[in-house]
Amino acid sequence: MERVRRVTISRFPACPPHKATGPCFAASTLSEHPKIAGQVLALDAQTGRLRWLHAILLVVYASPALVGQTLYQAVGDSFVNGDGGVHVLNAKDGQLLQYMDLHSPVTSSPVVITAWLFVGGRNGLPYAFTR
Repeated sequence: MERVRRVTISRFPACPPHKATGPCFAASTLSEHPKIAGQVLALDAQTGRLRWLHAILLVVYASPALVGQTLYQAVGDSFVNGDGGVHVLNAKDGQLLQYMDLHSPVTSSPVVITAWLFVGGRNGLPYAFTR
């Protein structure tokens, strides 16, 4: 049986880590921080050490989706109307490549099928983007 390393991400983890062939990716909500509501981070799969962290101003309730070296993270508080969208990050270093503002919290984890990215908004609308 393989031993699993336990790493505390935050008091309120939003989703299970996404295991890839390199680092593990996870997202969480930070209710104790006054200006940053969420974060996406990459942990070394062997040691559990932090590789990078990307702070997000909006709440994160969804798991990230990894395709190649691109990580897609849905954001927005799904319990209230307000802002939301998708952060597109470089999986190697956590740099923001693009932010797609949907003007509605995204209530689903991103799903990638071939050249398409799909998410669902709190406003009841499905969104589809070409990558």
